[in-house]
Amino acid sequence: RAPISGRRARPSTLPVQHLAPHITHPRCVATTTLDMTGSTLTRPRHWGKLPELELEKWERVIRTNLTGPMLCAKHAITALKESHGSIVNISSTRALQSEPHNEAYAASKGGLISLTQALAISHGPEVRSNCICPGWIVTADQISRKTGKIWEPSQEIKAIHPVGRLGSSEDIAHMVAFLISDKSGFITGQHFVVDGGMTKKMMYS
Repeated sequence: RAPISGRRARPSTLPVQHLAPHITHPRCVATTTLDMTGSTLTRPRHWGKLPELELEKWERVIRTNLTGPMLCAKHAITALKESHGSIVNISSTRALQSEPHNEAYAASKGGLISLTQALAISHGPEVRSNCICPGWIVTADQISRKTGKIWEPSQEIKAIHPVGRLGSSEDIAHMVAFLISDKSGFITGQHFVVDGGMTKKMMYS
């Protein structure tokens, strides 16, 4: 889903209270679903190997992660231009790195980076458009599918991240707040990786 409101859109899975304190004046913001493990409807593990990937499932992922943000921007662009607002799309580090059997999700999130760039060129200077690529983000209410209880990452999982922890919704909210603020006024058409350094770490096992 890609939510829209008249003056400010709310991220679909990001608690808005983390973002609100950083907004000092009205901005039009277009956002898309966050890649938070355990919280989206299009997690790549759902879609299986390519020979068994059903076209309907492929199209569902593309509709959610790419067509949704496009429609959000399409219907918000007039208000965005009037307010000199910003579009902030949420892609994923899986647009830049892949796991096996991840074709639909990777394609949708990679396409979102390209869509972000195109929006920046088509609608500047009135509207800036940027994109965030979150890594492994843990939400406060993340539930384990196996136990049905709140999931806590192990020390081993935390340790593989160069910063020594997994990300939080606040980490993404702070980047969104920066990208919609006047402090980022010279930034558009870019994608920003917020992953604790994982995409820079060489791993063979």
